[in-house]
Amino acid sequence: MTVAQFIEQVMTEKRLSALEIERRCNYEIADSTITRIVRGEVKRPTDKTLRAIARGMEIPEEEILRVARGIEPSEAWTAREALEAMSKIVSSPELTEAVKSLLAMKAEELKRAAKYLKRK
Repeated sequence: MTVAQFIEQVMTEKRLSALEIERRCNYEIADSTITRIVRGEVKRPTDKTLRAIARGMEIPEEEILRVARGIEPSEAWTAREALEAMSKIVSSPELTEAVKSLLAMKAEELKRAAKYLKRK
């Protein structure tokens, strides 16, 4: 995924315009610059530019920087996915118990549990 595709994807998911991103990052970057990046006219935006866009899109700066360096974005849930997961958890005693157990685990135990669950 290119940084242009990533920005466009986040803009679509969050229903943001370039103008809204410009406003949200306190005008550190012009909406026209964002548009040029999304169109692919700017191939290698600076870290400063990417950080401003991240603030305007309200995502972690590291996420957009990773994509710009050719690393796929994290598999973090969207707000909608998180809400759907929470709804399922609270409506299922089994899932509630499983999540509580996972939350009580130490880091190493949690890593082993995640590895085990990925194999299922």
